[in-house]
Amino acid sequence: EGIVLYSGIKYNTNINDLGSWTTPLTIYIETEILFHLAGFNGEIYKTLFDDFFGFVKEINSKGSQKLIQLKYFVEVKGEIERFFKKAEYIVEGRDKANPSITAMKIITDGCESPADVVMKKTKFFDLLKVYGIKEDTYSDYFAPQNHHYNIISQDVLDRVSNDLFIDDARDNLRFLNYISVHRKKAGDNNFENIRFILLSGNSNTLKIAWHDEIKEQGN
Repeated sequence: EGIVLYSGIKYNTNINDLGSWTTPLTIYIETEILFHLAGFNGEIYKTLFDDFFGFVKEINSKGSQKLIQLKYFVEVKGEIERFFKKAEYIVEGRDKANPSITAMKIITDGCESPADVVMKKTKFFDLLKVYGIKEDTYSDYFAPQNHHYNIISQDVLDRVSNDLFIDDARDNLRFLNYISVHRKKAGDNNFENIRFILLSGNSNTLKIAWHDEIKEQGN
């Protein structure tokens, strides 16, 4: 339904432009969505990811160059590493699993030792490589030349946290800030030219992204 609505909104009488994507786009994917890919959150979310990835493959196969890149931040890798480490502790009996977290249950199922968990982690990162999802190598997010594109300040943190009743919005703002640094205000009123987006399954991150302090009217 989203594809149909978007096509209608962007209607173009030029038949050659219909159904094509022509501008470079890097999609940074958060942990929850990467877990969808691996099936850690159940078959429904796995299917949703496969649908998304199918569109990406189709777009990349039509042009002479790969227009859409899929990446994840270094901090996302760290979050995944910590999740699997907790799984090791659970298998060892040093920690208890939260029954509401499907991914942890699926990861620990069938594991008799921490080594089994490590094997699953290795297979997970191998799967990301198979899908062409790469770790971010950019390291100048806090370089002086990028300060102008920084969206985090104490005032913003306080207002967002208070308005949305979030104890500390800093972690959620971090990746949105990285996206802002990459965009450098380019094409922020036109999706085709935005060049960088964050694909997140975190409800707080999604709410913060639409806050007036983060997303200006019309952008």
